[in-house]
Amino acid sequence: MPKRYRTFLKYSVLAILFNNLSQHLISILISSLFNIITLGFYSLMQRLLGMPSTLIGSSIGQVFLTSESRKKQL
Repeated sequence: MPKRYRTFLKYSVLAILFNNLSQHLISILISSLFNIITLGFYSLMQRLLGMPSTLIGSSIGQVFLTSESRKKQL
């Protein structure tokens, strides 16, 4: 890895760590304040409600990637 990219790696690791922490902090709090059944219901609802946005986001991403690769070839 070139030296000029090493600082990017340091900042990137911190950003990824805080992003993951912010996503899972609610689950940690629910498991510490309530029982495991409540955490299970929360996780199930989070998955069910997130499915449409995940499907739409991945579809748009695939279309964008295809169109950009075609533009790059021209």
